Amino acid sequence: MKKMRVAIIGQGRSGRDIHGKHFLSENNDNIEVVYVIDEIKERREKGEKTFGCKSLASYKDLFGKNDEID
Repeated sequence: MKKMRVAIIGQGRSGRDIHGKHFLSENNDNIEVVYVIDEIKERREKGEKTFGCKSLASYKDLFGKNDEID
């Protein structure tokens, strides 16, 4: 089965410790994080390393990337 490609908007508590934690767990076999979005550069960089994905500073930068995310 093809994985659903998603972006996590915000790398605060929910984005990192709740949703992000699930996406990294062994219970997740159908979702791939392809972008993390956060205004804070350090959070973006940490997200890139954690998820092995790209990052953006604003959710508005996702517009037009329909071929990369579902």
